[in-house]
Amino acid sequence: MSQERASQFFRRVTARPKLTLMITLIAVVLTAGGLSRIVKDTSVKAFIPIDHPSLYSDALAEEVFGLSDSLAVAVVIDDGGTVFEPARLELIRELTQQVAALPNVR
Repeated sequence: MSQERASQFFRRVTARPKLTLMITLIAVVLTAGGLSRIVKDTSVKAFIPIDHPSLYSDALAEEVFGLSDSLAVAVVIDDGGTVFEPARLELIRELTQQVAALPNVR
């Protein structure tokens, strides 16, 4: 029975090729028109859950410092020492200069 229905459907479609083509073109144009208005947020913030603490701290940095996108760089000391040693402070100074030299970084 379903094979008969399918056969009947395809006979109707192929019986009027111009009408089928027009309906198909109208559907494609309407779909393409709708697709042109789709906007996808591909920023990193779009993939972070709304209740994540990083969004709060980012909003706080924007409020306090006027930053629109924050960047965090961490220096991790694995040997139990402190970051307040001359060699490590020099590393932080060099990293700060390198980050400041990046485009679009204030």
